[in-house]
Amino acid sequence: MSKNNKLTLEEHMQIAEHLACVNFHMKEIDRICIQSFNKTSSLYKQIRKWSGNTGYLVTIQSCLDDEFHHSIDKKQWEKLNTEGDGHIYYNLDKRLPKDYVKSFREYRKGNI
Repeated sequence: MSKNNKLTLEEHMQIAEHLACVNFHMKEIDRICIQSFNKTSSLYKQIRKWSGNTGYLVTIQSCLDDEFHHSIDKKQWEKLNTEGDGHIYYNLDKRLPKDYVKSFREYRKGNI
């Protein structure tokens, strides 16, 4: 069975939400590790390959954004952009599911 190499708008929205969660957790890992590891350490260098401004997540984000813009038409783009969702793979912090960070913090405290 051949694949069409195209995601639906709904799939893009789901992926953006998941990517926002991954981005949040990588930033948390980065924040914690920088307190204990020198920036030249092997571990920290590997973390930065994922979470840095030129890391894997940014590359994935950029590729998905390109694919997204190729998969929607001008009318869809204008509607999404008017609603503030035109660049779904950017401003990922705003794309976290509602109360995600709060729920995660409560989970870490053992309250969930």
